[in-house]
Amino acid sequence: PLPDISVVNDEADNCTAIPVVAFVSDVSDGLTCPETIIRTYSITDNCNNQTLVTQTIIVNDITAPTASNLTPFHVQCIDDLPLPDINLITDEADNCTAVPVVAFISDVSDGQSCPQIITRTYTVTDNCGNQIWITRVITVHDTIPPTASNPIPISVSSTLFVPVNDTGVVLDIYDNCTLNNLVEWVGDVSDGNTCDNEIITRTYSVTDDCGNQKLVTQLITITAIYPVVDAGIDITVCEDMLITLNAEYSPSTATISWVTPILNGIPFTPNVGTTSYAVSANNLGCISTDSLNVIVFPNPAASFSSNENMGCQPLEIIFTNTTPSEASFTSCIWDLGNEEIINGCGSVTYIFEDSGLYDVSLTTTDTNGCTNTLTAFDYIQVEQYPDASFTASDYTFNNLAISSDVNFTNTSTSATSYIWTFGDGSTSIDQDPFHSFETIYQSNYGVTLVAYSDLGCTDSVHQYIKIIEELLYYVPNTFTPDGNNYNNSFLPIFTSGFDPSYYTLSIYNRWGDLIFISHDTEVGWDGTHNGRFSQQGTYIWVLEFKSNTNAKKHKELGHINMLR
Repeated sequence: PLPDISVVNDEADNCTAIPVVAFVSDVSDGLTCPETIIRTYSITDNCNNQTLVTQTIIVNDITAPTASNLTPFHVQCIDDLPLPDINLITDEADNCTAVPVVAFISDVSDGQSCPQIITRTYTVTDNCGNQIWITRVITVHDTIPPTASNPIPISVSSTLFVPVNDTGVVLDIYDNCTLNNLVEWVGDVSDGNTCDNEIITRTYSVTDDCGNQKLVTQLITITAIYPVVDAGIDITVCEDMLITLNAEYSPSTATISWVTPILNGIPFTPNVGTTSYAVSANNLGCISTDSLNVIVFPNPAASFSSNENMGCQPLEIIFTNTTPSEASFTSCIWDLGNEEIINGCGSVTYIFEDSGLYDVSLTTTDTNGCTNTLTAFDYIQVEQYPDASFTASDYTFNNLAISSDVNFTNTSTSATSYIWTFGDGSTSIDQDPFHSFETIYQSNYGVTLVAYSDLGCTDSVHQYIKIIEELLYYVPNTFTPDGNNYNNSFLPIFTSGFDPSYYTLSIYNRWGDLIFISHDTEVGWDGTHNGRFSQQGTYIWVLEFKSNTNAKKHKELGHINMLR
């Protein structure tokens, strides 16, 4: 930087308020990398008293120059390696040195071959000795295979005259890098046309030092007569079917034999799966073969289940196809044993209207056209419902009857067991039961007969045994409300035959005034009116009620004597 007196900022003097600061000189030590410069400033007061101060400035380049690594490149052979050339480095630069020095250092090989990697190194150096290394990777790798001519083709009459392999037949060998290439026999490959102008392709390899290879071939033709044999076209059948194989061949003097032990033209049953059947024809040692595939598809499985197997008519059954789904079905036919045919590979529902035993069959057909049938004999049992009916020796009794015994006659059909309920909590399983009914506790008894078949099909019938209540009641003519716990109230006594929900007892005095009324058969007149005892004497009662048997309304009146 240029001299700058402002860098001296703490100048002071005992007398002069503002001493004068001035640049004096820059003095170099004459060296480089680094060079030291002493910069001197003077501070002078008004009386020319002076002090010198110095600033040390070090000039030293420590920044290395720059340049780009050279682009890698490839040569085929070591002889193709170019000489070092410092002029390839064109972008060298430095912060201080105008023209840094570029120099070649070395070529270092990785010691390998195919490929061999050579690292070529240059240096770029500035005037202070700062230096960088620039490298270029050179790959020496021969990727070009050698060249050679195919040997001349030859013909022989039989396999006995095929010559042994000889690398000397390979001529015109050349490689760009390798002087002595390796020649080897690779192998002989026949085209399979034995005894019919069979061609053997004999292959030799020519390999250079880097493993690049050229294959050359020599064609060896063997002339011969070959028989013709035709096994036939592939056969596709279903399991358990008979087939017959007939091979055709010529000339007729040839002999044929099947590799699989079967006889030509004789029917047999092949195994499930794909089987290859090969046949050979031998014509004086020249053998031809042919084959065909016999594809035997397994018959599809067939299985089913149902939600139930027996029940009462009409019986609805859901049949479920449980056949494994490995095969795709084209059709599923259900034969339900009653000339009813249903198509469907899922679940099917059918209602059997008539009783009986039914055979059920499921026939499945897969996409190969193979079928299978499963039949379950007597699979569905449908039973008709019984018809429940009965008669009774008597249907009506009154509550005064001495005897209420009833003989029941079971007239049901198609039933094997029975349950009777008699409406009084008792039951019976007899076919023709005898039962006695109480006549004083209940007006009607509902008798139910449930008839059961062997499969539990049921029918029921209900009839009533009626108990007719006779109307029985008593009205006293005197009562004594004297508080002695006997005959203290006037109350009609009903035994049977009335409807307690329709009941009114009214008491009138001699002048026709209503002094008591009750609608409760349990509440009678206690001889009081408005909380006070009435006078003893004769009173009129009016009783209104309804018959329980025929709902007839009754109205009775009379006199009651009250004594006290």
